[in-house]
Amino acid sequence: MLLLADAALSVTLVSLAIWVVLFPVLVQGAIAYAIVLARGEKRENDEYKAAHGYGPADHS
Repeated sequence: MLLLADAALSVTLVSLAIWVVLFPVLVQGAIAYAIVLARGEKRENDEYKAAHGYGPADHS
């Protein structure tokens, strides 16, 4: 019976490590990656607008 309890404890600890530590780290990494991509795309859009004469002054 002690062997089954040891196996159950191991499975529980591994599950906690995955869902409480590893998964949130992966999600944070994905969010950070999305933010970096969005900022880069915004910079490219701003450069395009500046090069082609678009801007706040043209909207009036």
